[in-house]
This record gives sequence, C-alpha cells and structure tokens, in this order.
Amino acid sequence: MRVILCRILGNAVYAAICSVAVFCAGLFVPRSRVNPNIFWFSEKKWEKGCKIYNKTGVSRWKNSLPDMSKYVNRLLLKRLSGGETAGDIYALIIETCVAEAAHFCLILLSAGMVFNRCDLTNVLCALFYAAGNVPYVIIQRYNRPRLRKMYDRITRRSSGSFDADSANAARELCGR
Repeated sequence: MRVILCRILGNAVYAAICSVAVFCAGLFVPRSRVNPNIFWFSEKKWEKGCKIYNKTGVSRWKNSLPDMSKYVNRLLLKRLSGGETAGDIYALIIETCVAEAAHFCLILLSAGMVFNRCDLTNVLCALFYAAGNVPYVIIQRYNRPRLRKMYDRITRRSSGSFDADSANAARELCGR
C-alpha cells in the first residue's frame, strides 16, 4: 500500500511540474505568432454547428471548471460583457488556440507517468491526468467557432461596436 501511495504522490508531483511548465510556456508564446486558421485549430467537419459538443452539455458545465484567467492577471479574462471590439474577440480566439495547445500538450505529457514504471497505478494516474485535460480542449473547440462567428459579424459591420444580435451571442457564449 505504501508503494502505491508513493507512486501516486510521485505522479502528482510530475503532473504539477508539467502543468506549471506548460502554463509558463503558454504565457510566453508570442500571440502574434499564433495562427488560428491553421488546420489544427480549424473547425472539423464533424464539429460543424457544435452539435457534438451540445450533446456533451458543454454549455452547462464549462463555467464550473477552474479558469486560470480568474487568478493570473497576465491572462486575458474570458468573459464577454457585450462591448468588445473585433480586436478583443480576435484576442480571445488566439487565447483559445493557446489554451487548446497547452491542454493537448498536458494530455501527451501524461504518458510520461508510465515511462518510469508501467504498472496499473501509473497507468491509472496517467489516464486520470489526461482525462482531466480533455474537458478544457472541448471547451476551446466549442468556443472558438462561436467566437469566429462573432468576430465575422463585427468586422462585416465595420463599426467596431456590437449590435443587439452580437451582444446576445456574447451573453450566450458566457452562459449568462
């Protein structure tokens, strides 16, 4: 039993180190170098209309998960008030790309828990760590197409301010 607890503790330390390292790396990613139009971040055919995400109920649970932007001032707050400009929405789109990439990296790094010793304890810890990051990837992939639609609406009007439809879409996106 003591050996199992030591392995769990070791995996928790590994997870914490990976999480902090990836978080810090994400802070230093130059946002000007992030391209939200590359294949990786584009909406896939099976994601069109967010139907698959609506089946998971993401709109109900996405605001209940911890969000680092609430705790770290340097991060862009992911709440829309209804008065955002096209630049504000584009910055949020970029943030969804960075967050998705960070959580995907953490999912990949979860495999490191089994490199030292491939036993049931380490495999379960790796699976739990990976599974804990999947909801965050889902949230980013759910929000980005909706933000893109808002961005397109704003830039088409070229007035730089929201109309009633865009304000309602922003409130819906934030779950208000």
